[in-house]
Amino acid sequence: MNSTLSAKLQVHTTPDQFRALRRRQLAYRAALNDVSRSACEHGKLSNTVAVQESTYRESRTRFGLPAQLACAVPRQVGARWAPGGRQVGARWAPPIRRCGRR
Repeated sequence: MNSTLSAKLQVHTTPDQFRALRRRQLAYRAALNDVSRSACEHGKLSNTVAVQESTYRESRTRFGLPAQLACAVPRQVGARWAPGGRQVGARWAPPIRRCGRR
């Protein structure tokens, strides 16, 4: 029998660490929005390989994401756009704009 154990952690940071973490969070969110928009425009909604191939370098250079986060962005976008995903027309920050696909 398999079971999953989850834990919540509270991170105590210095003000400098908090600012650095917040910058990284905002960069990741901006990359999610950009990649989601790009996937919508090019009709690659849930094809994570195609989305990654077309957006990886830009996510690294434009948003300053490390490699692991730059790889996670298209996977998260693809999961949101996939049939049965949590939200169709995914946006990670306001304003909400629909892709036009249903």
